[in-house]
Amino acid sequence: MKSIGIDLGTCNSCVAEFKDGVSRALVNTVSNKLTTPSVITYPSLLIGQSEKDAPTQNQTISSFKRLIGRRFTDQEVQEQIKRVDYKIVNQNDQPMVKLLDQVLSPSQISGDFLKQLAKQTSINQNKVVLTVPAYFSHQQKLQTEKAGQIAGLDISRLLAEPTAAALQYDIQSKNKQQNELVMVVDLGAGTFDVSVLEKSGEIYTVLAAAGNNFYGGDDYTTAVKKALADINIEATFKEAEDLKHLLSQAETVEFKNQQISHQHIAQQFNALDERLTKPILQTLSDANLKPEQINKILLVGGQTKQPSVQNKIQLLMNKKPLTDLNPDTCVAQGAAVQAAILNKQISSVLLLDATPFSLGIETFGNAFSKVINRNVTLPAKQSQIFTTTEDNQESVSIKIYQGENQLAMQNVFLGEFILNDIQKAPRGVPRIQVEFEIDQNGVVNVTALDQKSGQKQNVQVKFGEQRTQQVSERDILIAKLNQKNVKLNGKETLQKLKALLDKAERRSKQ
Repeated sequence: MKSIGIDLGTCNSCVAEFKDGVSRALVNTVSNKLTTPSVITYPSLLIGQSEKDAPTQNQTISSFKRLIGRRFTDQEVQEQIKRVDYKIVNQNDQPMVKLLDQVLSPSQISGDFLKQLAKQTSINQNKVVLTVPAYFSHQQKLQTEKAGQIAGLDISRLLAEPTAAALQYDIQSKNKQQNELVMVVDLGAGTFDVSVLEKSGEIYTVLAAAGNNFYGGDDYTTAVKKALADINIEATFKEAEDLKHLLSQAETVEFKNQQISHQHIAQQFNALDERLTKPILQTLSDANLKPEQINKILLVGGQTKQPSVQNKIQLLMNKKPLTDLNPDTCVAQGAAVQAAILNKQISSVLLLDATPFSLGIETFGNAFSKVINRNVTLPAKQSQIFTTTEDNQESVSIKIYQGENQLAMQNVFLGEFILNDIQKAPRGVPRIQVEFEIDQNGVVNVTALDQKSGQKQNVQVKFGEQRTQQVSERDILIAKLNQKNVKLNGKETLQKLKALLDKAERRSKQ
């Protein structure tokens, strides 16, 4: 069996194979290139560079990865609606792409693209390792897995993109160290991830991961387009993207009979570069490390070719990042390495991944009680004891969330189930054990057990079972007031809420 890895990217995708001790990116037989633009046209299902160069209005779709696993009401989706040339519509709070004669989900589009990509790289098998951003939510991972299923692929593992890059570095590096701390900074077209891994012999352990699922090269391209508009130069998104690439290699570029320099884009790029700071510092903090303790910094993703990005990372870490990896192909190559590990072609390397988000349940007052904290090594199993809030309560609703906010409703809602037939008792007496179990792919199983009666219920959070929750700012404020035990009623409630909403609105405009 071949060891195949696929990197489904926002801008470009890549397929790689591990063979004879080396992981190589596979050539697309249509374009004769190692990467394929993540662009697809319906109903022809043509993909790649030709569709990117000559898109068909309302039929050609790009950057679909930015929609996968999101709700229509998410701020990121609303921002994407303003940027793309195709129509994004609301269907039960799910973003759907409306073409001339059909409406498609992001997972369907991704699946159709992957199917064509597999054909054009002649992999001739369906068992693969597929990569996802380290900071993808549970829902985003599951919809990516669904896309693989639509493509007819058997996903043996979903692998975090920075982790894949570290595996590829380990395979290709000639100056391996037995023990070191490696930071991987992955800035692609649509997402940003940073992970810290500890290498001990041939064991890689992910210590911490953070990121931003709506920050990447597309934002820099939009900034170039805006900077050109400010000096009365019109440009398409592709023209702005091409100019961005040229400016990463030269100080000044001639564009539409005008000289464009770094000065024209410096202000916008500096603001975007600043968005690197928080995730990098958070990852160091979560791993209990200081910048000087990191031995190597690896750059992944096309946007890390930008000099301003490299300079910002060097400034934050006081260390020059390495450019040894091919930022466009190394993630797919690392995925192929992981496939080789699973296929037992490689027996020396062991990878221990981690969950980037905390998981828990909603408790009294809409509080979020964490059962598994973020950055716990996978697979993981942890439990906590909870109780009832009312006398003689015979059932409890277990609402499952993912995130870091203290209020449950401000986190990502994954699903819920009911535990019935709890033995009657005064409130606070029943002991209900809630256990979370996460496998290597991040699939979550939750079990609730009434320890006295033995009554048990469980659920696997998977695609199709998640339900979205419509949460207004008013709901959030009421929950916060309830958490602080603020007793409000009638006119006083409305006055307090109005004052808080006015304050929140003023802050958002600052």
